[in-house]
Amino acid sequence: MSELASLGTLGVAGFLIGYAIKKLVKLFLFIIGLFILALVGLEHLGAIKIDYDKLGQALINAINIVQRWLPEIIPARSGMFYAVSFGAGFALGLLKG
Repeated sequence: MSELASLGTLGVAGFLIGYAIKKLVKLFLFIIGLFILALVGLEHLGAIKIDYDKLGQALINAINIVQRWLPEIIPARSGMFYAVSFGAGFALGLLKG
C-alpha cells in the first residue's frame, strides 16, 4: 500500500506543481509583454532606439542557455514508474492551469 500511496502523492504533487508553473508562466509572459509594449511605445515616441539585431541575438543566447540547463533540471534516469505518476499529474496540472 505504501507504493500506491507514493504514486498518488507524486501524482497530486505533479498536478500542483504543473498548475503553479502554468500560472507563473502566464504572469511572467504578461509582464514581459507589458515591458515590450512599453519599449515599443517609447521607441515610437522617439525616446529610445531599439537595436533589433542585438535583441534577437540576446533571445537566441537565452534559448541556448535554457536548452543547456533543461537536461539537468529534469533528470529521468531512475524511478521511471514514479516519474510517470508525477509526469501525468504534472501534465494534467498544466492543462487545467
